[in-house]
Amino acid sequence: MGRRAPDLPRPSTDELEAWLRSQPAHCSYTGELLSIHNLHVDHITPLDRGGTHDLSNLCLASPAANRAKGAMSGDEFHLLLHLVSGWPDRGADLMKRLRMAGAGFSR
Repeated sequence: MGRRAPDLPRPSTDELEAWLRSQPAHCSYTGELLSIHNLHVDHITPLDRGGTHDLSNLCLASPAANRAKGAMSGDEFHLLLHLVSGWPDRGADLMKRLRMAGAGFSR
């Protein structure tokens, strides 16, 4: 993990701006309304897993959803969100426990 691919072709600024204007202003994962000051552009298939910078591999995400998604693919993250959506706390306790476990591994 942690491998990035800066040498992959990237869309031009004009292409990216046109793409951004064409996107609904909602998080692709949670449906949350986004503002220009509160959005991330996410790689649906992460670069670490063979994704590209192609516009077809990008989506808008809330910062929290993008952080929670990590190196999962968009499909994997949607499945996780669907799984926890029926839980009373919608997965909040799971996320807390995962963060605590992750802190233990980084020592």
